Amino acid sequence: MKNIKHCLFSFSLYLIALTGIFSSSRAFGQIDFFYGKNTHGLRIGAGAGLAGLVTHYNSNPLQLVYDGSLDYDFNPYLSIGIEGQYGTLKGVDTYEPHHQYYTSSTNKFRAANINLKAALGLFYDFYPNNAFQDALKRMYIGVGFGKMKDKISFTYDPERAQYVYGTPHTYDLITVVPFSFGTYIDLPNLLGYDRIEINPNYQFTFMDSMYSDGYISNQYSHLKGFYNMVSINIKYKF
Repeated sequence: MKNIKHCLFSFSLYLIALTGIFSSSRAFGQIDFFYGKNTHGLRIGAGAGLAGLVTHYNSNPLQLVYDGSLDYDFNPYLSIGIEGQYGTLKGVDTYEPHHQYYTSSTNKFRAANINLKAALGLFYDFYPNNAFQDALKRMYIGVGFGKMKDKISFTYDPERAQYVYGTPHTYDLITVVPFSFGTYIDLPNLLGYDRIEINPNYQFTFMDSMYSDGYISNQYSHLKGFYNMVSINIKYKF
């Protein structure tokens, strides 16, 4: 617990330091073609996407995940925020005969993270003359730190029972580190000028646990999992 608190404290200081450095430059706060007067402030969002788990299993069917977010924009190209996710991650052993005793793992999870996003306009200053250039300038990369609450269920192959190693973890709280890539596309004149935007996003999330699909396959395994997610979100700027 002390290590977790120390990591969170250090990560918070890191975010504060970066925002102070980047917000000080004149180029970062300029008013762009579609961003209008809302150059800073709160932004709330909700959306959904498809996620695929990558761990022990040879098949990782895409599953539906819902997400919500609350961000604070320091300028159009730098934001700090919190994100929550609720959905399913699944792995399936489709081999015949099966290679695993646990022939499938289904994780009904909840997750939350704090994150920082920095866009191209933070480092390369140009004036966007149209929607495409504006979306290009606001293309971002992000990194975060958070927690995931697992709720895992299995299906089994009794003929593989002699190969079971250890005890499965069906309920767990694990650390996650999400990395994201996306942009913001403004929808002008919808609920007022410069209020609604679409946020397509790709996220790679590292799961810091050897029980990311609920079990360890053998005593020599040190496999930790991750999942990929592609989502579409709607953002409202205050």
